Amino acid sequence: MILGSAVYTGRWRKHARDFLAHNHDVLATMPLWIFSSGPTGEHAAEQLDDDSRWLEPHKVLELAEAAGMRGHMVFAGKVPDDPHGFMEKSVARHTPQAYRDARDWDAIRQWADEIADELSSTRR
Repeated sequence: MILGSAVYTGRWRKHARDFLAHNHDVLATMPLWIFSSGPTGEHAAEQLDDDSRWLEPHKVLELAEAAGMRGHMVFAGKVPDDPHGFMEKSVARHTPQAYRDARDWDAIRQWADEIADELSSTRR
């Protein structure tokens, strides 16, 4: 199972946090990886390297680790096309269009491939 969430003000989205908490026992019976989707904008890559608030809050990591999480990755994110709520609207308003999608699809594919390789090797 791969579970992830956008990170706003250093927190995973409520639905993702709730899913992890409410399904903890079931998740503990299967391979689990989590990811956080964070910064956007012109300097997204530097923010990932320099700012630990993109690393998921300790409570989520602790819960995922207790469920046997095998890994956590943080990726740059994308400003929603149709933002809802104060935070999303604020981010959209302050991020120029050219920098709204900072996702690194090669890095995402590489991480997914690593998970697939690990799952394949454990089934042999």
